Amino acid sequence: MAIATGAGGASQQALGTSVMGGMIAVVILALLMVPVFFVSVQRVLAGDREKVEEPAEAEVAGPPAPVKS
Repeated sequence: MAIATGAGGASQQALGTSVMGGMIAVVILALLMVPVFFVSVQRVLAGDREKVEEPAEAEVAGPPAPVKS
């Protein structure tokens, strides 16, 4: 469509150029945004795991204090 000639060629060229430009833009954005999104989600999930494990580590801080009699 981007290299169309003949009857209606001008409108087909405009449409074809827009479609090709949009496809190129989406590919470039996908190549940039997917890794960023992946790392962001990975950091958020890693933070959730640390928050869940913190109380368990605090409970096992050491032996109980001796009882005075």
